[in-house]
This record gives sequence, C-alpha cells and structure tokens, in this order.
Amino acid sequence: MAAGAVQIVVEGATLILSLDGVVDIGREKARLAKEIGRLDAEIAKIAGKLGNPQFLAKAKPEIVEDQREREADANRDRDRLKAAYDRLTAA
Repeated sequence: MAAGAVQIVVEGATLILSLDGVVDIGREKARLAKEIGRLDAEIAKIAGKLGNPQFLAKAKPEIVEDQREREADANRDRDRLKAAYDRLTAA
C-alpha cells in the first residue's frame, strides 16, 4: 500500500484510497487525537459517577441507565475514532 493511503474492507472487497494531497494526514491525526482525549475524559467522568455508591443509591434508576448508555456510546465512539487514528498511523 502506498504512503498516504488508507485501506478499507467492505463486504469482502479491499479498497485502497489515496489521501495524498486531499487530506492533511498530520492535521487529521491531531484532530482525532484531540477527540479521543475528550472522549477519554468523558468516559472517566461517567465511570466516576457509576463507581460512586452514593450516586447509585441516590440517583433515579433512569438517570443511572442514562449514564450507562452515555458511557457505552462514548466507548463505542472512542473505539471508532481510535481505529481511524490507527489506520492513518499505519498509512
């Protein structure tokens, strides 16, 4: 695979897309790293709440469930962004 390209597998086919001259790889990696950091902070904040017995005892069940859903969404988004970052790093 050429430098400055990404490889994507879609329904059994492998596509290689050249990003050279289209996307500033360094800038995109920095943007992804910043967003990953923001999600890491959000995940830590939510985990702190969910790990606090007082919060769990006092909060309404729907609030606790909302926090669990937010944590799952943030983890999913972080994993997706990390995979994109790793693809750019491998390019």
